[in-house]
Amino acid sequence: MVTITAATAWVLSTGVLMAAVAGQEAPGESNLPFLYGVYTVTWATFFAYAFYVSRQQRELRRQIEELRRVLEERDK
Repeated sequence: MVTITAATAWVLSTGVLMAAVAGQEAPGESNLPFLYGVYTVTWATFFAYAFYVSRQQRELRRQIEELRRVLEERDK
């Protein structure tokens, strides 16, 4: 989580710096760094969530297998 927070801060600060330099561009293009920043943060958040869910699912599978083993031993 700390890495995601640091990456988010870096992307947002980069977008702010790029927007400050972008004062010489066309009016619509000045928002492109922010759009890129939000796009990057969104995908990073998605992949972090997918990783978190996969870890939780792995833990649940491990617990289910452990419960099955306990029940099998108990039935013997």
